[in-house]
Amino acid sequence: MTDPFQLKPLSGQAYWRDPKVERPPRGVKMLLLNPSGVAVIGTWDDKSGWLGWSPLPDRNKPDPA
Repeated sequence: MTDPFQLKPLSGQAYWRDPKVERPPRGVKMLLLNPSGVAVIGTWDDKSGWLGWSPLPDRNKPDPA
């Protein structure tokens, strides 16, 4: 059985997206990169000054047995 809380590498999925290239979804919690280089969880606002965004990671859900 696999440990559902074990982190696995996210091949090419974990990176900061440029909001000018990939528009962030609205009303969805995500990782946001502020101008100081600190990641926070929140929702996108065009007037906030965020530098980048990334979707939240998924949790590996255990198989129902």
